[in-house]
Amino acid sequence: MVEITKRLKILLLINAIVGLIFAFLYLAISHIYLSLIQWPFYDPYYSWSFGGTLLILSIFTLLAIKRTEWEQIRIIFELVIAWQLTILILNIIGLILIPAPITSLISTWANNFLLIILIIANLYFYTKQKI
Repeated sequence: MVEITKRLKILLLINAIVGLIFAFLYLAISHIYLSLIQWPFYDPYYSWSFGGTLLILSIFTLLAIKRTEWEQIRIIFELVIAWQLTILILNIIGLILIPAPITSLISTWANNFLLIILIIANLYFYTKQKI
């Protein structure tokens, strides 16, 4: 069995922390957060669903950190990467299709930038992890 590197555990922790921050924004204060970034519409169900998904992914990522074997966390890591890629693609499509104020555009691009950094780091460590 292949052990997880310390750097991979740190990256998982970073993923979980970012996920928990956004889960809080979308679950606990979604109306305030979306008002601050001037999102053109507010759908509480969408916000709560998005936040709930982030919360579950973050919790399972935190649980994965406690495990020591790569085979035990590989699927969670792949799920996190797939989710991040999907959200990045949806964000870009949203930027094209949804007319939004400049604050929303800046916020979405900042989120995209964060996602791109996480995706690159996740893919790098995923490919470097010995199988």
